[in-house]
Amino acid sequence: MVNALAASVLIFWRAFSSLTSNAEISFCNSATGLNTTLGVGAFLAATFLAGAFLATVFLAATFFAAGFLAVVLRAAMGFPRGLT
Repeated sequence: MVNALAASVLIFWRAFSSLTSNAEISFCNSATGLNTTLGVGAFLAATFLAGAFLATVFLAATFFAAGFLAVVLRAAMGFPRGLT
């Protein structure tokens, strides 16, 4: 989790620092050793989609946790009447 956060911060830093110098972003994939070059528009679209995906996952996890907690608390109270 920390590595992913650090990598995303690094990519954003390199992206926006390169906006002043040229119109493409190049970084090395440490897993494959391949250099990747993206246009700024493609990079921003990819980061937007990744952010939207992560937001959706975290929102779903939050609602799941709230529902699970509600079930656990209701069970702890002995399933009182009047609660749906």
